[in-house]
Order: sequence, then structure tokens, then C-alpha cells
Amino acid sequence: MTRTDLIRVETFGEDDAGVPVLLIHGFASSIRANWESTGWLRHLTEAGRRVVAVELPGHGDTAAADDWAPADLVEAIAAVVEAHGGTADVIGYSLGARLGWELAGRHPALVRRLVLGGAAAVDPLADFDTDEARRVLDPADPAEAMADALSDQLLGAARAGEQVLGRADGLATALGFIAGIQRQRYDPASAVPTTPTLAVAGDQDELAATSTELLRLVREAGGQAADLVVLPGRTHANAVTARGFKRAATEFLAAE
Repeated sequence: MTRTDLIRVETFGEDDAGVPVLLIHGFASSIRANWESTGWLRHLTEAGRRVVAVELPGHGDTAAADDWAPADLVEAIAAVVEAHGGTADVIGYSLGARLGWELAGRHPALVRRLVLGGAAAVDPLADFDTDEARRVLDPADPAEAMADALSDQLLGAARAGEQVLGRADGLATALGFIAGIQRQRYDPASAVPTTPTLAVAGDQDELAATSTELLRLVREAGGQAADLVVLPGRTHANAVTARGFKRAATEFLAAE
């Protein structure tokens, strides 16, 4: 049974504007933070595109949910595409790129073109120690930082996300969300998209350093993969705001 209750959906633009662009945000973000405040929604709708944006469990205005795995999110997103015409161009950022990759790999007929922003061939959330994170956050005896630098960076993203989203339960929800992601290890080679694929990443984004590995997998599977677009001076946190990202994605999606 498809868990459509896991996600929230918003649409933008004209209903008759053709194949929609499906947007999937990243960890500790939301439709508003990832796509509206960064200018993506305005950019895409002004380009004449219809936009369908999904919000993941416990993010933005979506309720937290228990007992799910990433495969459940992929199937819920697939149901959204089917409900909005049966095919879409997909743009995912960070965790959203992982979900977009798995959507295109498992449901190739649903994805016309795929844009991976800040993507990685590994799962940075897989080895996140939620118990240690709770100890770091314990107000009675707080620690300065998590031992693993990447985990500490992710915890920082959750803290920032709590402020951005304005959720009183933001940190607890973020840790619960990570537990859900950890129920299924990310294996990009298990279902490789063959749809035309573009990867975009900041040159200072260590998390997305393995984007080229994803493009290699697409090519080896017989698919079409564009060269990686590198955004000078951009990190994982701010690459999504870059005009160069919007321009590259729009031109790629418009190609025949």
C-alpha cells in the first residue's frame, strides 16, 4: 500500500503548462526554504513551467510520521507524478536528489529528465549516530560537537532547519526522520536511471564530490548523462540559490 500520507503536495503555475517539474527538497528544509525563498518557484513559473513540489515527513508543514523507509517516500512521490499527468521532469536537492534518483531508477516511465543538485553516491545520513546527537543536545550536560565531523555538520543543518521551519519539535523530528532514512541503505547501483540526467554541485561541496560517480553509472547503464555543472564558490548549503544552477537546470529540461 502506497503511503501517500507521508508527504504534502503543492502546485504552482498553470495547469495546462505541459509536463510538470517535480521538486524534491533536502534534509531539514521545506518547499518554502528550498524552492520559494531561493527563487526557484518564480524562475520556473516565469519560464512557463507547471511545478509540483513535495514536502517530506516532519518537514515544513508536513506531520511527522513513524515506521517508514525511503522506498515508501519514493512510492508516495511516484503516486504524485501519476496523479499529475504520469510523467515529470524532476529536480531534487541533496536528499531530494537521492529520492529523485531512486524514483527515476525504479519508475523510469514517470521521469522525462532528471536534475540532481548537491547529490552524492553515498548516504551521509546512514551512519549518523542519533544517540550521540541526543547527548550533544542534552541541556543538562551538552557536548560541544559530535565526534564525526560530517554528523556534526548534519546536526547543524537540523538546528538551522528548526529555525527556518519554525517548528518547536524540529530537532526531535529531524532525528526521527534520520531513523527512517537509516532503515534502508542507499545503493545507487541497485536501480540506475537511464533517463537524461544532469548533476549540479558547488565546487566547495564535499558531500557532492561523488556526483560524477552517479553520472558514470547512468552512462554505463546506457542512459544519457550530461557533464557535471560546477558552481564556483558554492557550498552544499548555498548552491541551491545560485543563478547558474537555475540556468543550467532550465536549459537542460528544455532540451529535446
